[in-house]
Amino acid sequence: MSFELRVNSPAGFLCALRLDVGADLADLQSAIEASTSIRKTSQRLFYGIQELVRSTDLADMRPALDGQSHIDLTLVRRSPEQAFWLQQLEGQTGWKAGRWLRDGPPAAREDKAVALKVVSEDGLTLRLLSRDLQADRDVVLAAVRQNAMALQHVSPELEADLEVVLAAVQQNAVFAFRLASREVRANLEVVLAAVGQNGLALRDVPAEWQANREVVLAAVTKNGSALRHASPELREESEIVRVASGHHFGNFVAAH
Repeated sequence: MSFELRVNSPAGFLCALRLDVGADLADLQSAIEASTSIRKTSQRLFYGIQELVRSTDLADMRPALDGQSHIDLTLVRRSPEQAFWLQQLEGQTGWKAGRWLRDGPPAAREDKAVALKVVSEDGLTLRLLSRDLQADRDVVLAAVRQNAMALQHVSPELEADLEVVLAAVQQNAVFAFRLASREVRANLEVVLAAVGQNGLALRDVPAEWQANREVVLAAVTKNGSALRHASPELREESEIVRVASGHHFGNFVAAH
């Protein structure tokens, strides 16, 4: 299955493309480069007023096809300086991308496109970015998805953002939960996500959740050894002990 996109510049029509439903932004930019010779690093693409970023799911645009045959996108060229930075970052993976940002031009630390590329490779480089970018949701999400410890460099405005914290929890539940604000650690959705990703995160949750049957059951289902961090009452409950004994790693000792 595929869908058609028409790409326009502020000056007019550029090209028409047909992409498979599973295509991502990189596929789209490569197709545009093949059709127009505009390098990927020079492309900024907009769907309405929303700029497409690395995490954008192109499938989300498909409902716009109802009643029309194609999706319209707008391409705005990046400045030569910005395009040069992105070109230099091509092939810079992992810590190398972070080193480039650390040693590169200071102005690059205030550029969102550069930031998205770098934190997707090395989330901890969020600490090197401008305050505005540390408060940018797209950049922060990319950073914590790469490394949950980037949560410690998030702006105060996003520290309690559930989507940000849940993204960090999915990357590393233990680190993310330890770094989360008290307000977030009191949220059942976050707690369940944490113990569901790593049962041993039960050790770091507030005592009220260690005494919560739903939370403890989720934790021991993931890792039976989490039982030791449950409240005394739940460590004695037969069903929880049974589930824990069936999902243990290494030596398991039921506390009776």
